[in-house]
Amino acid sequence: MAKYGGSINDAVSSGAGYRGEDSAECRSVSSKNEIRAKLQDDVEEFLKNGGAIKEVSLGVTNDPPRKPQSVYGRRPI
Repeated sequence: MAKYGGSINDAVSSGAGYRGEDSAECRSVSSKNEIRAKLQDDVEEFLKNGGAIKEVSLGVTNDPPRKPQSVYGRRPI
C-alpha cells in the first residue's frame, strides 16, 4: 500500500494505483471503480494505522500572501 506521512504526490508518482495519464482505459467505468476501491482501501489502512482526516474550511490555501509586483515597463520593445 501507499506510504503515508509524505505528500499525496509521492503515492501518485510511485504508481500506487492512481493513474495520472488521460487514456481511454482511465476513463472507463470499471477502471474508475478500481481506483475508488483502491483509494477506499488506502484510506481505511491509513485510519487503522492511527492517521486522522481533518476537514479544511473553504478558501484556506497553503500559499502565503504575495507582495504585489509592478509590471510597469516590463513589456518588450
